[in-house]
Amino acid sequence: LVESYQTSQEVFKKTATTIGSSIIFWSLPCMALFIVLRAHIIRVIYGSTSFSWGDTRTTAALFALVTVSIVFQSLILLFVRMYYASGKTRFPLIFSILGSVLSVAIATLGVLFYDKIPGNELFSSFVFRFSTEDTRPELLFVGVGYVVGYLVTMISLCVGLQLHFNYSVVKEYGVLFLKTLLGTIGIAGVSYLTLAFLAPFFPLTSFVNVLMHGFISGSIGILFGATIFYLLKIEEFLVVIDVIKRHTFWKVKVIAPNESAL
Repeated sequence: LVESYQTSQEVFKKTATTIGSSIIFWSLPCMALFIVLRAHIIRVIYGSTSFSWGDTRTTAALFALVTVSIVFQSLILLFVRMYYASGKTRFPLIFSILGSVLSVAIATLGVLFYDKIPGNELFSSFVFRFSTEDTRPELLFVGVGYVVGYLVTMISLCVGLQLHFNYSVVKEYGVLFLKTLLGTIGIAGVSYLTLAFLAPFFPLTSFVNVLMHGFISGSIGILFGATIFYLLKIEEFLVVIDVIKRHTFWKVKVIAPNESAL
C-alpha cells in the first residue's frame, strides 16, 4: 500500500480494492458457516460430554454474535493500513478509541442492567432460538457491544476514506458484496437444511457424531455456495479455480530418469 500510494492515487485505490475484495469474498462465507455450525464448533472444542447444553447454547449464541464482526474487523485492518500508508495515523486512532469505548459501554451496561432493557426477552429468545432455559442471556450484550464497536469503527473509517481519499467503499465493493452475500445465504441455508435432515442419523452425544454432523453439513453448503459463485462469475472465485486447475497433481508432468541411466 505504501508503494502504491507513492505511485499514484489510482494505483493506491486499485490495490486497496483488490485486497478488500478478497477480504469480503472469504469473510462472508466463513461468517455464515460459523453462525450455522456454532453449536457444533463449541461442542467439538469443549467436548460433547464435559460441556453442558446450557453452557453450549450460551457460548454458541455469544460466538455467533461475535462472528458477525468478522467482516468488520478484516476491513478495519485494511482501512487503517490505507491511512498509515498515507501517513495519516491520527484518524484511525481516534476512530478505534471511539469504537472501543462504545463497545465497553454497551457490554457493561447491558450485563448490569439487562432486566431493565426494553425488549430484552424477545432479543434473547430469538438468539437462543426461542428458549432461554439454563442460559445466561445477559452475556449476549458482551457480543452486542463487541459487534457495535467494530461496526462504528468501520463506518467511521469509511466516511473518513471518502473525505480524505475520495474512496467510496460502497462504489468499490457494492456489487461484489451483493454477489458474495447471495452465495453466502445459499451456503447458510443449505448447511442449515442439511443439519436438520441429518439430525436423526447423528445424535449429538459423542465427539465423532458432532464432528461428522457439522463437517458433512458444512461441506454440502460450501459446494452449493461454490456453484453460486461460479454461476455469478465472481472474479475472486474464478482465480481460485484457475489456480487449482494449474496445480492439479495429476496434470503435473513427471520428470522421468534418463533411459541410459537405467
